[in-house]
Amino acid sequence: MPKTILIVEDEQPLVEAMSEYLTTEGYRVEVALNGNMAVEKTAQVKPDLILLDIVMPGLDGISYLKKIRAEDSAAKDTPVIIFTNLVGEKKWIEDMGLKITDYVVKSNSSLKDLGERLKKILS
Repeated sequence: MPKTILIVEDEQPLVEAMSEYLTTEGYRVEVALNGNMAVEKTAQVKPDLILLDIVMPGLDGISYLKKIRAEDSAAKDTPVIIFTNLVGEKKWIEDMGLKITDYVVKSNSSLKDLGERLKKILS
């Protein structure tokens, strides 16, 4: 059974490119265009890994991360890769006690790089 990746991202062209690439790499892809939608999707599909943007309309990525890292959340231990254009926020996130698996700056990474990170984390 293929691993499920939840992409939480509001930039539609990026979502489409990531979805297409990850699907060709053999993953099942689910998408949430904002944090509120992501809370629902996380409960429904129980993803194996979450790719999370920080800046989104409605519930932002950090608020979503706080929700899924709560003790009663089924996703409290799900690997999360922050995938953002914000440089230097990793320490701030970790200082809040929010566990993340990786932090990737979009402009410094290709889809192939991202795919390699996913393989490493999910193997």
